[in-house]
Amino acid sequence: MKSRQLLALVLLASFSTYASAQSDPRKRPAKQPSSDQESDSAVNVPPGYTSVGGDGALAPLTLSDASMYMQSIIHNYVIENGVKGIWSLKDKDRTWKLKLQEVVDDSSVRLGENLFVILALFRTERKPYHHLGIDFTVDFSHTPWTVTKYSIHEVDGKVIHPRPGPPPDPEDLPALTTGHAAAPS
Repeated sequence: MKSRQLLALVLLASFSTYASAQSDPRKRPAKQPSSDQESDSAVNVPPGYTSVGGDGALAPLTLSDASMYMQSIIHNYVIENGVKGIWSLKDKDRTWKLKLQEVVDDSSVRLGENLFVILALFRTERKPYHHLGIDFTVDFSHTPWTVTKYSIHEVDGKVIHPRPGPPPDPEDLPALTTGHAAAPS
């Protein structure tokens, strides 16, 4: 028993020595990146971009990256706006008390440059259980990334609102003509 107490005392003393040697972060001035040295902190990454590699290069947010981030964003949104894991959603004719079951990873859709939608599956809190699919729109154009809209996609397998699709590719659109002949050059 004495050896355990002695070990605990030694560990406590070494931790307190280590902790007292560290400066208080509240008293430290904020580190300013120099002009010739790039900071690789996420603060300098523009919204809608991710850092790729260690060289500080930036790339637009991909669909798979957005899908990964939206998993956490939706979980946090439900936790922050719910009570004890139950999220209340007012619909036209009722209030749903919902429990998040899953955020469907492969359901994400890009709506715009920094706007994505993902499907989350919920179940009602009490019997008789109803299953709802809800589309969450997440805006990555500014921080913090936020849920800007949600809508019920389906209730018990019955489609209420169709899922949003990506905008059409400009190359797939027919060429627009004004009906005027080009001016001679």
